[in-house]
Amino acid sequence: MRIQLKVKKRTLQTVYYLLLIFLYIYAPPFTGLPYNVAKFVLILVVLEALYLNVFSIPRLLIGQMGLYVILIIYTIIVLEMHDTIGIFRQTGPLEQIMTHLFEIIVISALLSRILQKRGYTLDHLLNLIYSAMTIQGVLVFMNFISYDIRSTLLPLIGAKAKMTGTFDWYRGLGFSLVKNYDFALFQAMSIFIFAYKVLEKNTKLSDVLKLAIIAFSVFVSGRTGSIGIAFGLMLITYKTMSRKLFIYTIQRLAISIVGLFAAYFALSAFAPAVFSSINDKVLPWAFEFIYSYLDTGEFSTASSDQLVKDHYFDIADKTMIFGDGLYYDKSGFFYKFTDAGYMRQTLYFGVIGIVLFFIIYLRMVAQTMNYSKNTYSFIVPSYFILMAITHYKGDVFSNSLILNRGFYIIAIGIVIFNSSDVYRANAEKFYANLWRQKDLKNKPPVLNENNV
Repeated sequence: MRIQLKVKKRTLQTVYYLLLIFLYIYAPPFTGLPYNVAKFVLILVVLEALYLNVFSIPRLLIGQMGLYVILIIYTIIVLEMHDTIGIFRQTGPLEQIMTHLFEIIVISALLSRILQKRGYTLDHLLNLIYSAMTIQGVLVFMNFISYDIRSTLLPLIGAKAKMTGTFDWYRGLGFSLVKNYDFALFQAMSIFIFAYKVLEKNTKLSDVLKLAIIAFSVFVSGRTGSIGIAFGLMLITYKTMSRKLFIYTIQRLAISIVGLFAAYFALSAFAPAVFSSINDKVLPWAFEFIYSYLDTGEFSTASSDQLVKDHYFDIADKTMIFGDGLYYDKSGFFYKFTDAGYMRQTLYFGVIGIVLFFIIYLRMVAQTMNYSKNTYSFIVPSYFILMAITHYKGDVFSNSLILNRGFYIIAIGIVIFNSSDVYRANAEKFYANLWRQKDLKNKPPVLNENNV
């Protein structure tokens, strides 16, 4: 009886942390709440950290927070220099950067410490994130196949459901604050967790089916996510061939592909209107770059062509270095009508601000590399590479909370879950060397939580 109660308690606990991670990363804007749901997650995490006596930021992250302080000070100086700090909405990116520092890093660090205190491992954390992505994929799929479902769920977050077959009806179905390109890219990051499972030879049928449903949510949300899927597949191919796991991986990926096709053909019988709209609207949009390649020999889309043609242009040298301190124009659209990430940040605080952002992310990447083993050392560097590529399209560095929440919860989780083990190993090696060098009669002390 006691064992059953312990199992149920552990299961409920895991469900709670899964829900917490889902609400934290996606932050669905529930109607009626005075604040974003991520703020309530922050309160819950802080209270539990205080209760478990793990309310502290690791010293390894102090430098990371210090770099953010430097970026914030620099941004304020730029806005003061251009006299735009008091103008409505121009402090938006600054507020997002402060959210990184005071919310994202804090929640990621405290939640990792809480899970560690509760007896969870890094593998558990990655599984929770993977499961959260799966839940989102299921919600997208349910909204996709039924207008009745999306007309019930989407109003809960203040979104309007579109009729099947109307313009772009298949986009914006995520139960999330953001639902398009950066949402799709975050969902695509699931393939890195899948790759980790493959390298650990720990993939189950459920993991493969989860990948299929997550991949579906990518394809109907934003074509940018396809870049993440393609990058992940190339990475898996390289990693598995070097470890002689290629056939093992192909078998599992094949199950995901079969699952997707099975769902696709099943719709022809159970939801013919949806099936017809997929062929007429979704597939031509989602795979426009492939159709373009077959027609012209170049991978391109209408939006990518417009991005290169209209959203990158020459600017003054002074603006290039220090920006203009403007993110929006008087009409409320982006300053100089550019929607491109590197351009928007350059116009806001110049190349210096972008370089500071790169330093911040690269430092976190370096930290995770120090505390990673080969089976997951690629996750955070690959995540950053995709963010840097996608920043060409939109401002993911300062304006995409979903991607930054995902980046930091994985990166900080790797650091926290492994830093204590590394420290213990180094301490044991130190005492062993000291024992040999001084020829001590007593054996090296046994290390425990009190003396490490």
